[in-house]
Amino acid sequence: MAALANCGYHAIALADFTVWARGERELAERSVVVTFDDGFDDSATAAFPELQARGWTVTVFLPAGKVGDTSDWAVPMSAFPVRPLMTWKTVAELAP
Repeated sequence: MAALANCGYHAIALADFTVWARGERELAERSVVVTFDDGFDDSATAAFPELQARGWTVTVFLPAGKVGDTSDWAVPMSAFPVRPLMTWKTVAELAP
Protein backbone atom coordinates (compact mmCIF):
# COMPACT_ATOMS: atom_id res chain seq x y z
CA MET A 1 0.00 0.00 0.00
CA ALA A 2 2.85 2.34 0.84
CA ALA A 3 4.46 1.80 -2.56
CA LEU A 4 1.20 2.62 -4.35
CA ALA A 5 0.62 5.70 -2.20
CA ASN A 6 4.20 6.88 -2.67
CA CYS A 7 3.68 6.72 -6.45
CA GLY A 8 0.54 8.84 -6.20
CA TYR A 9 -2.06 6.09 -6.51
CA HIS A 10 -5.27 5.91 -4.49
CA ALA A 11 -7.84 3.16 -4.12
CA ILE A 12 -11.40 3.44 -5.36
CA ALA A 13 -14.41 1.20 -4.88
CA LEU A 14 -15.01 -1.59 -7.36
CA ALA A 15 -18.46 -0.08 -7.98
CA ASP A 16 -16.83 3.19 -9.05
CA PHE A 17 -14.63 1.32 -11.49
CA THR A 18 -17.68 -0.46 -12.92
CA VAL A 19 -19.44 2.86 -13.50
CA TRP A 20 -16.28 4.18 -15.23
CA ALA A 21 -16.03 1.04 -17.39
CA ARG A 22 -19.57 1.67 -18.63
CA GLY A 23 -18.47 5.18 -19.64
CA GLU A 24 -20.74 6.85 -17.11
CA ARG A 25 -18.11 8.80 -15.16
CA GLU A 26 -14.49 9.82 -15.09
CA LEU A 27 -11.92 8.67 -12.58
CA ALA A 28 -9.03 10.60 -11.12
CA GLU A 29 -5.64 9.68 -12.51
CA ARG A 30 -3.81 6.88 -10.76
CA SER A 31 -6.96 5.24 -9.44
CA VAL A 32 -6.65 1.57 -8.49
CA VAL A 33 -9.05 -1.08 -7.27
CA VAL A 34 -7.76 -3.14 -4.35
CA THR A 35 -9.24 -6.61 -3.91
CA PHE A 36 -8.55 -9.54 -1.63
CA ASP A 37 -9.62 -13.06 -2.45
CA ASP A 38 -10.75 -15.70 0.02
CA GLY A 39 -11.32 -13.52 3.11
CA PHE A 40 -8.20 -14.53 4.99
CA ASP A 41 -8.36 -13.39 8.59
CA ASP A 42 -4.98 -11.68 8.46
CA SER A 43 -6.38 -9.29 5.87
CA ALA A 44 -8.46 -7.81 8.67
CA THR A 45 -5.52 -7.34 11.00
CA ALA A 46 -2.71 -6.48 8.57
CA ALA A 47 -4.17 -4.94 5.43
CA PHE A 48 -7.29 -3.14 6.64
CA PRO A 49 -5.47 -0.81 9.08
CA GLU A 50 -3.12 0.22 6.25
CA LEU A 51 -6.07 0.87 3.93
CA GLN A 52 -8.07 2.74 6.57
CA ALA A 53 -5.08 4.95 7.45
CA ARG A 54 -5.07 6.11 3.82
CA GLY A 55 -8.86 6.42 3.55
CA TRP A 56 -8.85 3.72 0.88
CA THR A 57 -11.57 1.25 0.09
CA VAL A 58 -11.20 -2.45 -0.67
CA THR A 59 -13.35 -5.24 -2.06
CA VAL A 60 -13.12 -8.65 -0.42
CA PHE A 61 -14.36 -11.74 -2.21
CA LEU A 62 -15.55 -14.20 0.43
CA PRO A 63 -16.14 -17.95 0.10
CA ALA A 64 -19.55 -17.64 1.80
CA GLY A 65 -19.76 -21.30 2.76
CA LYS A 66 -16.35 -21.15 4.46
CA VAL A 67 -16.57 -17.88 6.42
CA GLY A 68 -15.23 -18.46 9.93
CA ASP A 69 -13.55 -21.68 8.85
CA THR A 70 -10.15 -22.28 7.24
CA SER A 71 -8.76 -22.39 3.74
CA ASP A 72 -8.65 -26.16 3.79
CA TRP A 73 -9.01 -26.21 0.02
CA ALA A 74 -5.22 -25.73 -0.18
CA VAL A 75 -3.41 -28.66 -1.71
CA PRO A 76 -1.61 -30.71 0.98
CA MET A 77 2.12 -30.09 1.07
CA SER A 78 1.72 -27.06 -1.18
CA ALA A 79 3.26 -23.62 -0.82
CA PHE A 80 -0.15 -22.41 0.38
CA PRO A 81 -0.74 -23.40 4.02
CA VAL A 82 -4.20 -23.70 5.51
CA ARG A 83 -5.13 -20.30 6.98
CA PRO A 84 -8.01 -19.02 9.11
CA LEU A 85 -10.74 -17.07 7.34
CA MET A 86 -12.66 -14.04 8.57
CA THR A 87 -15.75 -14.61 10.64
CA TRP A 88 -19.08 -12.97 9.82
CA LYS A 89 -18.51 -10.74 12.88
CA THR A 90 -15.21 -9.51 11.44
CA VAL A 91 -16.82 -8.95 8.03
CA ALA A 92 -19.58 -6.87 9.66
CA GLU A 93 -17.04 -4.81 11.63
CA LEU A 94 -15.04 -4.03 8.48
CA ALA A 95 -18.02 -3.23 6.25
CA PRO A 96 -18.68 0.47 5.64
